[in-house]
Amino acid sequence: MAGTRRNIPERVYRLSRLHRVLGNPTASGILDLLLRLGVQSPTLLARRLKTTVPNVSHALYKLRLAEVVRYSRERRVVRYDLKYPDEIRQYVRTGMRFIDRSSRRLAKDR
Repeated sequence: MAGTRRNIPERVYRLSRLHRVLGNPTASGILDLLLRLGVQSPTLLARRLKTTVPNVSHALYKLRLAEVVRYSRERRVVRYDLKYPDEIRQYVRTGMRFIDRSSRRLAKDR
């Protein structure tokens, strides 16, 4: 059944939810932009990702639920930034290192 925890420890479950959110290319693109550019509005994120504002807003909602981003509001303008930028930066570096290593290994095996 989708969305159930079964008997998984809380930290492992939360990590799986984070991976699931970041499996969305829009969410990963948002993460990349926020790491590089800092605080951004959904409109600017959508423009840079060449997608719609509703698509970005949905991904931001999921990232908020996963405790990855936070938002601030000034009148009618909403801006998002990373909640834990240092940890997210380290998480992304580790993921990229894994991709680089596995890519080299795949190239050797061919």
